[in-house]
Amino acid sequence: MLEIKSLLKMNFKNPASFFLFSAIVIFVLLIFIDCFDNKFSWHDIKVEAHGLFYDLIIFGILLSLYDKVKSKSERIQRLKDEINDYKGWYENEAKHRIVGNIKRLIEEGERKLSLNDTF
Repeated sequence: MLEIKSLLKMNFKNPASFFLFSAIVIFVLLIFIDCFDNKFSWHDIKVEAHGLFYDLIIFGILLSLYDKVKSKSERIQRLKDEINDYKGWYENEAKHRIVGNIKRLIEEGERKLSLNDTF
């Protein structure tokens, strides 16, 4: 069995894999715990599994959407910060970097830019 530290260090490629892993682990634990219950009933496991399944779906979707919106706003802010860093630098390299960042911002859907004091 994996140690807790190694479980915490696991890298999940996307939030959906984390939620799937969590669902499997919790489902197995529920079955194990319910097997030792004197008043064991498969109906109890079925009710709990459905509740857990719906919770994971709802929270998984909400957290995935939140992560997507947050990462997009962070990318936009990072690109704007890079443009601000190149302001006042009158070299061809700064011009190329600013133009590249503007193109990326347009691809992200950002249209409001302050280009004062840029070359």
